[in-house]
Amino acid sequence: MTIAVHDVETSAPAFAAAFGVRTPAFTDAQIAVPPDQTATLRLSWFYFPGFSVALAQPIAGPAPHRAYLAKYGEGIHHLGFSTVEPVDQVIARLTKKGGTWTIGGQG
Repeated sequence: MTIAVHDVETSAPAFAAAFGVRTPAFTDAQIAVPPDQTATLRLSWFYFPGFSVALAQPIAGPAPHRAYLAKYGEGIHHLGFSTVEPVDQVIARLTKKGGTWTIGGQG
C-alpha cells in the first residue's frame, strides 16, 4: 500500500508513533510514469507481517501522487499486489474494467 503525503519527513514519524515502530530511513526513487516519463518520489517504507506501507511524497516530475494530493489530500494512493501472469496482460485486463495505469514501465 502506498499513502500519498505532502511531507514524508513529517508524516513518517507520526505514522511510526501511531504504530509503535521506529521511523524508517527516507529514500528518493525514480519511478516510471506511463507512457515514457519518469518522476521522483521521497519514500519511507514500513514493514509489517504480511504487508508493507510506503509513505510517498512527490519530489519531481509527473508523479501521479501529486495530482492525487491536489484533488483528495493525503491518503491511500494505491494498493500493490503480486501476480504470476505477465504484467502487461494484467494491466490490459484491469484497464478494460476501468482501472488506470499510472505507475511502472512496460514489462
